[in-house]
Amino acid sequence: MFIILSLITFLIMSGFVLVRYQQTRELMISSLEERGMAVASRVAYAVRPAVQDLYNKEHDEAYSISMVSAILDSEMHTEFVQGVMVYGNFGQLYVGKVRAGYQVETFNKTIHGGFWSSLNNRVGYPVQSGLVTIGQVEVRYKDDAFKDDLYQSLMLEVAQILVLGSILVGSLFLSLRHALVRPMQALEVNNKAMDALTEAVFVTDLQGALLDANPAYCDMTGWQSDNTEEAPAIYFSGWPEGNFKEALRLLKLGHEGWSGEVIGHRHDGRTFPAWLSLNLVEIKNTQSTLVGVLSDITEKKETESRLLSLAYLDTLTQIPNRHSFLSQLDVEVSRAAREESSVGLIYLDLDNFKWINDRYGHDIGDQVLIAVTRIFKERLREYDVLYRIGGDEFTIIITHYGSEHDLAVIGKDLVRLANQPLLIGQCSVRPGASVGISRFPEEASSASELITQADSAMYQAKDSGRAQVRFYSSELNELRKKQQQIEDKLKEAIRQDGLQLHFQPKADLTGDDICFTSAEALIRWQNQGQTVFYPDEFIPVAERTNLICELGYWVIRRACLQISQWKQAGYKGVSIAVNLSPKQLSDQGLFPFIQRQIEENGIEQGELELEITEYAVVEDFLESVSRLNNLKQLGISVTMDDFGTGYSSLNYLKKLPIETMKIDRSFISRLPAAPEDSAIVIAIFAMAKALNLKVVAEGVETQEQLDFLRQHGCHMAQGYLFSPALPSGEFIHWLENHRPDISEAR
Repeated sequence: MFIILSLITFLIMSGFVLVRYQQTRELMISSLEERGMAVASRVAYAVRPAVQDLYNKEHDEAYSISMVSAILDSEMHTEFVQGVMVYGNFGQLYVGKVRAGYQVETFNKTIHGGFWSSLNNRVGYPVQSGLVTIGQVEVRYKDDAFKDDLYQSLMLEVAQILVLGSILVGSLFLSLRHALVRPMQALEVNNKAMDALTEAVFVTDLQGALLDANPAYCDMTGWQSDNTEEAPAIYFSGWPEGNFKEALRLLKLGHEGWSGEVIGHRHDGRTFPAWLSLNLVEIKNTQSTLVGVLSDITEKKETESRLLSLAYLDTLTQIPNRHSFLSQLDVEVSRAAREESSVGLIYLDLDNFKWINDRYGHDIGDQVLIAVTRIFKERLREYDVLYRIGGDEFTIIITHYGSEHDLAVIGKDLVRLANQPLLIGQCSVRPGASVGISRFPEEASSASELITQADSAMYQAKDSGRAQVRFYSSELNELRKKQQQIEDKLKEAIRQDGLQLHFQPKADLTGDDICFTSAEALIRWQNQGQTVFYPDEFIPVAERTNLICELGYWVIRRACLQISQWKQAGYKGVSIAVNLSPKQLSDQGLFPFIQRQIEENGIEQGELELEITEYAVVEDFLESVSRLNNLKQLGISVTMDDFGTGYSSLNYLKKLPIETMKIDRSFISRLPAAPEDSAIVIAIFAMAKALNLKVVAEGVETQEQLDFLRQHGCHMAQGYLFSPALPSGEFIHWLENHRPDISEAR
């Protein structure tokens, strides 16, 4: 029985040995073939350019052959490779290398032909250019090591048969080998792949204890793989609290995985933004584990932060921009509605920014914006946020204030700071500011309405003379609507020539008899004899909306045309005075426009007079003097209008190229009864005489006023005592009655 069992066992083991022998033989043959094929494929890929040159005959053949030869030499460094041949597409041999003993020699059929034929182990690999085969690589290799290994394997199997007691051990060994080799190989491959990953990979148990991690994880977190006893559970925030519990709950419910943003913690205590992906690995009869992939997203977050800055920050001043303002205002208004509290909005516009830009250039303008931003921020409280929402427009959201007075104090402080001189480079400027304020829910019921109302209040501050603070009111809103209506209609009236000029005579008081040789052109807006809007209504709107230049040019054009028409009709010797606004005086197109009108209408010297105010020249005095001198060269006389109501600087007066000063009606109205006004007027006469200037008194309405003025040497006067402003036809009729020489000249 024992012998039978032994024979059976022997036969079984013999059969097993034979099977194993064959398997081993095939495996080794396959391994040798794969190794040879790897050599052939490398050579084919390396020599492809040179073979393609030989195939296309594009380069020197010897050079290409030498390149191929060098590549073959590099593959002959092991005894495994006995020879390599590179053939052309039609079987012609380009280059061959064989191993002759310990030397590698170039193949010579005469010398090496027999040796080459004796090598039975061979593999071939095509040399391809795209889909076209342009050559063939053949590798012959040595199998001595294979035979030795195969013989040793056979001896091992025979030895197992001879030792009956080793049958069980051998069987178990073979079984374990068969069962574990491939998983071990797969595990090794996986480990190497995990080690090669640039992303941090780690494995933990379900309590978050770290079981394994790849080098990238160690580099990212600072944990060293040889300090496992010091390794904490995990290096990102929320573990094992917070996100980890939620992630584990979802994973146990059958979710494929969990991903989320976390804050990573390095070994040295520093943190970094990271993206975590977790997967639950459950294997029957073993402990479940979590596999995580941790990616450092610092660069991504920095990029997002830069993009966010571009979206929400003003690039020049580095304060929140309009988009940020609108978003935050919605938030604050919603919060105030919930908490039944208030939100104040300050809307600020720089009064002189456009002038600064035009005068000094955009670089200086940018520096001004940066400077006022710094000044405003220094004044505001920590929780007040300053926003730049436009070119020279700023807003401040005020959430902590006690009363309207608190908002007014902030607004006034900002106006005061904006009116202080700023030294930008070599330029001293005063930006100035007008402030409008609105409140939620006292005046506004929404964020958009709050903005509209604060903006409206700010424009009212500008209309009130600038450098003012105004709160929104319903009356103010109605006024703004009316001003908008005036602006729209005024644009249309200018386009359609719907305005008129009226003329108020100016009396010459220098002779024994009063003579009328000039008039002041005053604009009127009438339709079929009915006043549409009065000058004190539409002129401030024109100044605020920059229509004043267009309106002023219309007046100059019509005045010059009127002079020409009067002269053609025989009414000569009548000059017209036109008011010039500060904005128009600073306009670059003023001089060429007036020059063109003078040429086109044949205006002679002294027939056109320009009246300017002190405000028109004070902001840029030197430039104003230059422009007035240019205008005088055209034969235009210049009068200082409303003298005494502005700066009234003697230093300015003596340098300005003016010929006449006009005393404001506020000083004339109470003459001669008011001693103070009388003294001021007499002083003006004395000053004018010292500066060799003529004096015009406006607003003369009584004979007593006229007598006082003539007594003290006033040169000219105008007012209702003589005539109100009249349309052209009525003015000429009036002039014919008061100046007989006009009728006789015709």
